This record gives sequence, C-alpha cells and structure tokens, in this order.
Amino acid sequence: MDRIIEVLRDRIGEKRLGHTLSVVEESLILAKKHKAPEEKVKIAALLHDFAKNITLEESVKLVKDYNLELDDVTITSSELIHGPLGARMVRDYFNIGDQEILNAITYHTTGRENMTTVEKIVFLADFIEPARDFEGIEVIRKRSLENLDEAILMALDSIISYLINKRSIIHANTIHARNYLLKKGIGE
Repeated sequence: MDRIIEVLRDRIGEKRLGHTLSVVEESLILAKKHKAPEEKVKIAALLHDFAKNITLEESVKLVKDYNLELDDVTITSSELIHGPLGARMVRDYFNIGDQEILNAITYHTTGRENMTTVEKIVFLADFIEPARDFEGIEVIRKRSLENLDEAILMALDSIISYLINKRSIIHANTIHARNYLLKKGIGE
C-alpha cells in the first residue's frame, strides 16, 4: 500500500491524495457495515482517481493508445473519461486483473446498472466523503450505512438534478443505474 500511496502522491498531488484517502476511509466503513471484501474495496478506492489529473487532450490520446472503446459522452468529458482510462492504466501499471476492482474504478462517476457491492461502495464513498458538502448529503451519508441501494438511488437523483440544473449531459449509465434500482423496487 505504501508504494501505491507514493505513486499517487507523485501522480495526483497532495490535495487529490487527501480526497482519495478520505474515500478509502469512507469505503472501509461501508465495507465493514455491508460485509464487503475490504481489501478489494480499499484497492479500488485508493486507485479510483488514478487518471484524474490528466488533461482531456492527453486522456483522449491515451484512450487511443490503449485502444479503449468509449462512447461519445465519456470521450469528451474529463469528469467521465478518467474512470475507464484509470482502470486500464491501473491494470497495466499495478498488474491488477480483478475485474470487480477495475469496474469499481471505471464506473465510480457514472454508476451502472447491477453494480456489485464493491462498485456500489466506491461509487458512494466518492460521493459522500467528508469534504463533500451540499444539500442532502447528510441524509445520503446516513442512508449509506443502512441500505446501499437506497443511498445510491438518492445519490443518483442528486447527480441527475445537479446536471440538469447545469444543463449538462447525463451519461446513459447514470440513467440506467437509476432505472435498474427503481425496477428492483428500491425507493418505494
């Protein structure tokens, strides 16, 4: 773990490393509460923003170099591209082949339908980490300890409302994740 933290310190800087370590801490709380594999959660949380500090131009170049196939929304957004790009970079840089860890990194910003518990935890921990402060966050934090799916639905609603208010594009994965939970009867 020390090696990963040193690589992150150089790669993403102290400020983002502080965010990352908060996400790790929050992830481990959720993993314990929801009986998820703590080591997987820790690794995914630690590496979720591995490609965050790369410019969009450089990210697009790396996507081409890696032959990644990304949709037209992801490829044009630095907020979205760092997930799938980071997962691929982590796979190669740290020789991580665990698909659940890589998926947690890939989908930590958009979510997706039928997420595993590890994916849910990293998604939520990134959303509710202590430095985040916006209307409704405390309710989502509390719910995350009680019911992951309900907390994710609340987080997705918050994300979608935020993006609508900004008149921003909403990634289809976010919509599919929300619809999946609603079809499961979450939030009724």
